[in-house]
Amino acid sequence: MPYLREHPINYPIVIGNPSLVKPYRVDSMPVTLLLDRQGNVADWHIGMVDKDTWELEIRQLLDEKF
Repeated sequence: MPYLREHPINYPIVIGNPSLVKPYRVDSMPVTLLLDRQGNVADWHIGMVDKDTWELEIRQLLDEKF
């Protein structure tokens, strides 16, 4: 993954494969899934998403009581 070597990311990256289709209902790629603390899909976006959108969604999840 040349991109990841050049642009380190501090969160898990999963390369899509058929085993992800059913549990996460992935029907398009590229897709980015945002998982909550229980591992449930809290949000998802197909294609590119701007940083401000993700930051807002992540902050909302971090503020939730668990």
